[in-house]
Amino acid sequence: MKNKKQIPVEINKVYEASIEGYNHEGMGVAKIEGFTVFVKEAIKGERLLFRVNEIKKTYAYGEIEKILKASENRIKAQCPYTDLCGGCSLQHMNYKTQLDMKRDLVINALERIGNLKGLKVEDTIGMEYPFGYRNNAQFSLEKKDKQTLIGFYSPKTHELIDIKRCLLLPDVYGEIIDLIRLFIEEEKTSIYNRKTKEGLLKNIVIRSGFVTKEIMVILVLNQKALKKDLDTDKLITLLTSNINNIKSIQVSINPKDSGPVLGQVIENMYGPGYIFDYIDELIFKISPLSFFQTNPQQTKVLYKKALDFADIDKTHIVVDAYCGIGTISLAAALKAKKVYGIEWVNQAVVDANENARLNNIENVDFIEAKAEEEMIIMAQNGLLIDRLILDPPRKGCDEKLIQAIGKLLPSKIVYVSCNPSTLARDLESLVDFGYKIDKVQPVDQFPQTRHVETVVLMSRVKD
Repeated sequence: MKNKKQIPVEINKVYEASIEGYNHEGMGVAKIEGFTVFVKEAIKGERLLFRVNEIKKTYAYGEIEKILKASENRIKAQCPYTDLCGGCSLQHMNYKTQLDMKRDLVINALERIGNLKGLKVEDTIGMEYPFGYRNNAQFSLEKKDKQTLIGFYSPKTHELIDIKRCLLLPDVYGEIIDLIRLFIEEEKTSIYNRKTKEGLLKNIVIRSGFVTKEIMVILVLNQKALKKDLDTDKLITLLTSNINNIKSIQVSINPKDSGPVLGQVIENMYGPGYIFDYIDELIFKISPLSFFQTNPQQTKVLYKKALDFADIDKTHIVVDAYCGIGTISLAAALKAKKVYGIEWVNQAVVDANENARLNNIENVDFIEAKAEEEMIIMAQNGLLIDRLILDPPRKGCDEKLIQAIGKLLPSKIVYVSCNPSTLARDLESLVDFGYKIDKVQPVDQFPQTRHVETVVLMSRVKD
């Protein structure tokens, strides 16, 4: 009870405050008697009336009731689903403000979490046209009042928002969804019900090549379908006769309600079962389960910055931890003497080796292992590496990997991060191992959203 008395805000009450900055989700930060309230769709510098709708022990959430003094950087969102979908949480800001906010997120994480103060953080590198950039999407389906809903779930809810067009996706994705919706209604295809566990069609996944324009469509089913349940021949004809560049149509069987959308069982219905795309001069084969960067345009920018930081030449041995399907490894191999890519997902290693073959690159070895374990083995074997590239998932580097770096001691580390918080934590640990931070460059991989990528160059301090 004592803690509750110390909280100066109450549920459903309206308060007035100015917005001082942003939290890691891109929400505005307001203070009421020193207590933090995160306000959705608020912009730094604005004066607001906001209603508190959720209270935690040390902070609360609020929604704008009235804007008393609007920021000159506030704009009208282009997407009609912004308030419902939540996928584009920054559309109320002009793009320059989005880029500035993402730089602030990186700085705040480095200072608060990593205790790394005084670092020069460059301006965020943005896109010329920050829409239509995504090369994959996962749509959910639901039957409601005899209507077929196809779209995305509203954040923190089970409400499916029926979406005709998403501004982050190429227009052709909407055309494909329209055709599949038509097919479902004409053929009376059953839609999976997550409560009763009955029904067939669960999700639609679309992937495409930015350069090649090749398209892959995957239907995710609750169970293996009989011909009477899903006339795939008719669907293939409908899609391929109306949409150019559909190269692959597949079915994924996934009875699970949690975890990845795609199941491990993939049945190819049309085409070779994969598509291709390029990053600069390198070609990549993309199969249904392959990871490939979501924004290929900015991936080129991101990788160029990472390789420029690494400053690789033909005398260098490079290790690419968390290498995935080899996108950075192969780019580095064009410059290096030898590259070792480490990845623990079997299919990713298979894809990486295939991509090396496609690009006629022979000075790279892909190793199926956990990076932290393989790098300890490398250190024990006396391997001397010149450059280390880290591109971990959102949770950052495993602590054992940081310890392994302390044994290998490469002269330069390039860290590519999708999460400023775990980046800051890991950088602090690496500084303790005798590295200094030379450059920090945010890159906007996901315009209109709160996410930001960061490329950091670290160099070994001479003993």
